[in-house]
Amino acid sequence: MLPAFVDLFADLDDLVKPEAAMLSEAAARLRALQGDRSGADALDKWMAFHAVASATEKVYTGLEKIMDGVAAGVDLTPVPRSGSWHQDLLRRVARPFPEVRPPLLDRDLHAELSGLCSFRHRERNMYGSQLDPHRLAEQADRAVALVPRFEAALQTLHNHLAEASP
Repeated sequence: MLPAFVDLFADLDDLVKPEAAMLSEAAARLRALQGDRSGADALDKWMAFHAVASATEKVYTGLEKIMDGVAAGVDLTPVPRSGSWHQDLLRRVARPFPEVRPPLLDRDLHAELSGLCSFRHRERNMYGSQLDPHRLAEQADRAVALVPRFEAALQTLHNHLAEASP
């Protein structure tokens, strides 16, 4: 494995994938509680709702950390921190970096991650009660589904660079 990718795959395996697995279960529980007409405790619903929102945000943040690692460790040119850093980072890894690598993200994966980035921003800057539970569950499903797609993209990038290295 190329040295620049060791920590990236470790973060994916040790942080993102376990969080996504728990998120999948938490989203299922949230759906069950939202549909429960037997008088499920309001606190249980609140806790499930906030757990799903937080875990969705954490899955995206973990993927973002890996994308930042590509910019810093593969491109050797970190994305400058600014008010638009999150979107700048997504744009960076969705494009080829001249004489270094092809794009990490294809158009569809870039669009999905951009949507999740927007959700993460809302989750961090709003009260949970302003989020719709059904939309939250959909965002959680998207986050979980993105993890294997992101892993495949990262593996493809690694393989491309490994084949090209001396």
